[in-house]
Amino acid sequence: DGKFLVSGGSGKEIIVWDAKTGDPLKKLESTEYQYEAITISPDSSLIAGNTSYGPVIIWDIASGAEVKKLTGHNLEGDSLAFRPDGKIMASGNKDKTITLWNVDTWKPISVLTGNAGRIESLCFSRDGKILANGGGGGDPTIRLWDLSSLTPIEK
Repeated sequence: DGKFLVSGGSGKEIIVWDAKTGDPLKKLESTEYQYEAITISPDSSLIAGNTSYGPVIIWDIASGAEVKKLTGHNLEGDSLAFRPDGKIMASGNKDKTITLWNVDTWKPISVLTGNAGRIESLCFSRDGKILANGGGGGDPTIRLWDLSSLTPIEK
């Protein structure tokens, strides 16, 4: 909803900024992880950080508290995206997989496979029916996924 911006860097922190004033509002720190990708939920209540060691950390923006640590990826996380309705989050990884997470339960819905390289970018369509991923690490393919069937959309 445009209230906040978030940033990270080579350190183990995420900074939440006021989008209107540009002022820093809070710093979310981790003693364990560096963040490779960061995103904000559509309602600006949550931050997700994909870490350099596999887990995805979920933070509550209002309290600054860590809400959940999602495990399942084995390598460095490269990308994150929330579906526009905020009900599903996708995480992409150097393990060449995309995990779709139910935001209400934080349990995996599905793991999408078939990429030849790491998942460097993710984006949901405005209606939330299609997920696009961009590859890397030798796989320059942009792949579209039909989320109703959880299958790639063929040309």
